[in-house]
Amino acid sequence: MKTVLLDTNFLLLPGMDGIDIFSELEKLVGEQIELATLSSVVSELRKIGQSRSKRGTAANVALALIGKKNVKSIETALPADESILRHALDHENVIVCTNDRELKQKLKRGNVRVITPKGKNYLAFV
Repeated sequence: MKTVLLDTNFLLLPGMDGIDIFSELEKLVGEQIELATLSSVVSELRKIGQSRSKRGTAANVALALIGKKNVKSIETALPADESILRHALDHENVIVCTNDRELKQKLKRGNVRVITPKGKNYLAFV
């Protein structure tokens, strides 16, 4: 089973662009997956969710979806991007979902598979 690790900006996609990331991930990966994120990502979403903006609303949608879709939260004390990179490099069978250019480059150098949004309608491996 693959673990699909979701970054903050990726979790904002349903509320910002209306992408159903969960069904898209199932189609794209094509095998059984375990959805996960990090406690630092959840903290970022809570902070963003306090804003009265479209991004704040999207963060609250993301938090609700994390609960509804049974996304596993992995405890970490490091900042989100650093935690994602370390977790992905330290564990096999991890796919990271992010739109962060710098993080994508670091992950690809470490031979970690990365999924990112393409356009406003679908997801793709990069």
